[in-house]
Amino acid sequence: MARVMLLFALPALLALGDDAARPALKIEPAGLKAPKYACLRFGEKVPRFVWLIWDGDSVHVDRDADGVLVPRERVQGSRDEGRPGFILESLKFDVGTLGPWTGPVSLSISRYDPAHKPADAPVLRTFAEALRNTPEPHVAYVRFTDSKGTYRRLAMTQFRAERADAPVIHVDGPLSLGPVEALGGQTLWLGEDNDFQVSLGTPGVGAGSFSFAMYDEFPERARPTAVIRFPGRDEPVTFKLLDKC
Repeated sequence: MARVMLLFALPALLALGDDAARPALKIEPAGLKAPKYACLRFGEKVPRFVWLIWDGDSVHVDRDADGVLVPRERVQGSRDEGRPGFILESLKFDVGTLGPWTGPVSLSISRYDPAHKPADAPVLRTFAEALRNTPEPHVAYVRFTDSKGTYRRLAMTQFRAERADAPVIHVDGPLSLGPVEALGGQTLWLGEDNDFQVSLGTPGVGAGSFSFAMYDEFPERARPTAVIRFPGRDEPVTFKLLDKC
């Protein structure tokens, strides 16, 4: 049977309006070898867009949001060895402050072994299958903390080889509630306990463009429900989402 949890991790894939379209990237740094792109959005009525370009062991950050990346905006990463099996290696970048966000921003990028097949949690198996369908299996975690060092927003995304495909992560937009996408959606495995995961956060543009909020921002008394239609059953089943973590 399915065990349903309220897990605040990643909001569902939704699209914003045309005003959230990818902004122009006017000038890129010279000498890039294999650049990949992502973009952060801050604000509503007058948004600021910060381009991120990942290339090798460094990330270029458009700090002044002018679409022009210069050498001083390059951030060198530190490399951590992975752990046997799934994660091959990780890169960590201290980005500092960005736009109107007053606290530190950090970025870490983990590269995964596409041949590895996790045997434990069903959600990991679904996650691994999704990674195998990407050109370079990796996940980028963008963390936003407040002035006290507490995490307030998190995005789990993938950089894209084409600017036109780059995710636009809306960091501080209106909050909404939806099922976790987790790169490959969710699969309920027959004969096993499954966690159906739901998140509070802000949708952006493109796959992996979510900025999720910490669960303490969700009203304590709120009790959402999930209506799930199973194959072979005429009537949907309603679950109350009671647990959060």
